[in-house]
Amino acid sequence: MRQVSAIIAGLMLAWGPSRGAVAQEKAPVQLDLARAITMALAQNRTLAKSAIGASITALNILKEETAFQVDVRPELYLDYGGEKPIVGAGLAISKKLPWGTQASVEGVLAGTSSEGSTASQKILRLEITQPLFRNFGELIQREGVVQAEQGYRMARRALEIQKSAMVLSVVSSYENILQLERQVLVEQASAERMDKLVKLAHGKELLGRTTRVDTLRAELLRGQAQYSLESIQESLSVERTAFAELLGVDPETKFELKPTVLVELNVPPTEEALRTALQNRLDYAQVLQDGEDAARGVRIAGRSLWPGLNLIVGKNWTSGEPLTTVPAPDNKWTVGVSLDMNLNKKAERAALEQARLSQSSENLEVGISELTIAREISQARAACRRAQAGLQIAERNKELAASRRKLAQKMFDLGRSDQFSVTDAEETFLLAENQWLAARGEASLAGYRFLYVLGTLIEAPEDLKPRRSPALAPAANKDER
Repeated sequence: MRQVSAIIAGLMLAWGPSRGAVAQEKAPVQLDLARAITMALAQNRTLAKSAIGASITALNILKEETAFQVDVRPELYLDYGGEKPIVGAGLAISKKLPWGTQASVEGVLAGTSSEGSTASQKILRLEITQPLFRNFGELIQREGVVQAEQGYRMARRALEIQKSAMVLSVVSSYENILQLERQVLVEQASAERMDKLVKLAHGKELLGRTTRVDTLRAELLRGQAQYSLESIQESLSVERTAFAELLGVDPETKFELKPTVLVELNVPPTEEALRTALQNRLDYAQVLQDGEDAARGVRIAGRSLWPGLNLIVGKNWTSGEPLTTVPAPDNKWTVGVSLDMNLNKKAERAALEQARLSQSSENLEVGISELTIAREISQARAACRRAQAGLQIAERNKELAASRRKLAQKMFDLGRSDQFSVTDAEETFLLAENQWLAARGEASLAGYRFLYVLGTLIEAPEDLKPRRSPALAPAANKDER
């Protein structure tokens, strides 16, 4: 039995190192902010899904454009209803033009055979249909294509806006991780100092140089420091997992983030910033596009009140003997007119009024969007100034708190100060350090948020940007004065 146990133990020892080697953690991946943004834009699953959706929308354009492509279709005739069976085959070619003209050419070869005798006939038909009034022109005929193009443009804008928001999320998560990592170091150092202070307090209590109350206070602060350290470490773990998800990598991936440099942003005046935003904001471009679509809808709805008139021109060319199924043409040009008109226009008038109201609503939406952007710019400019000023104050407070902590510790070691001074200075230093870390992260994010409000955080394709010059800048300048 002992031999069996020894063999099993030997096997476990032999198997253990290899298992441990497999389970070794991978070395942290060194990463800077620029590379993190690039990885998120390339690998984020949410962005990939949105990109697929935009590609699906692009296929709608191809589907609508097929209406204007050459249509070729074979035709087959088979008739057993008469005395002689007639068999025919042909080919029809048609083409629709953007202004509505429909041209078709059909060639047919038909024949019959009975009791050794055969008869055949060749027919070539040409027909041109031109809609007039209601359905004439590209406004009506290409509406499906235009809607598909506008839908694809809207999907692309949504994707670009999502990319910009993703960049902002990556920056925020990156700064949060750096801030939490610094807080962990600060809290660890504080916990070590508080542990030394507790030991020193116990020693002085035994010598009668301090009271039990001072010792208990030191132990309480040590416990609070340990709890704060564990809490921050847990928050750091959660933030790292969320960061890996943003980058589209395994949540267990460890990163070694390089420190960031504060964005040197020259905040422009309100008028200039507003003009820049109205030239680059894609959500504003979408509002303008919706207004254009509404105006086009009014014109299309107005056309519904016009009569629907179609001009039809055709001619047949034949050769051979006439057959029963195929009418005998006269080889002359024929001209016809068809009219589609309903005298009761209540539904059409209601649709026109709806289109006009929609246009008015979209025009109001343009003004609302401009005012909203102006307010966001004002808030972003104020946030940048506030963050920069807050960072300077936090840096000065941190330096003062650090000097006070060192002095209080030195005075306590020399016996010229009590323990309360040391613990109070330690708490003040931790508060100032955390405030400085938060202020630095906010200062960094404020610059990126301002670029996001301007619409220049990432470069968007020119065809997606607003296509009209902003007209709100003078009013905003007047308000600022």
